[in-house]
Amino acid sequence: KYSFGYWTQAALATDPGRIVLFPARPERWRSGCITGLRLRGAITLQSLSWILDQAQVTLVSDQDQTVDVQAPGQAAQTVCLGAGMPQTLWFPGPSSPRGAAHRHGDKLRGRSG
Repeated sequence: KYSFGYWTQAALATDPGRIVLFPARPERWRSGCITGLRLRGAITLQSLSWILDQAQVTLVSDQDQTVDVQAPGQAAQTVCLGAGMPQTLWFPGPSSPRGAAHRHGDKLRGRSG
């Protein structure tokens, strides 16, 4: 069993203006979903879904702000969050073949294929 604190620290790290996805995700967490976490900087993680090294994250901010969001082995994506407006980012994975990324991405987005 894992404590809630361990789980969230393995899945997310936040600093003002920066969110890092999976800073310490165990290998056995091959897929999953997190919803409704409150982050530093008046941001709510509406959802985070992943399969292997691919992830999709939706963030909502209480205020207009710009943040960098980074997943392991991938360049940070800078996103301008408008107050109350959900923003979804897709991280295809650093080593995934393009076809596999699209197949898994379709699953993350609720599409079959």
